[in-house]
Amino acid sequence: MGVFICALAVITHLLRLTSLGMPYLVPFYPFRPSSLVDTAIRPPISKFHHRPGFLRSKKPVRFDKKNANLKKDIDE
Repeated sequence: MGVFICALAVITHLLRLTSLGMPYLVPFYPFRPSSLVDTAIRPPISKFHHRPGFLRSKKPVRFDKKNANLKKDIDE
């Protein structure tokens, strides 16, 4: 019972933390399914032409879809 209460307290603390104005547990909290695209299996870099929504960047598009094959992946 004590382990459960301590784990719950730590998780609650992590959910309230922010770093540079962003929640500490991004992309897991707040939950956005579009942010979890590459958490388990990473698709090729050509599929990532938009930046993640939690970054709130001024330019949401990384590169044009037509030029996706010109970008080299780290794994290649």
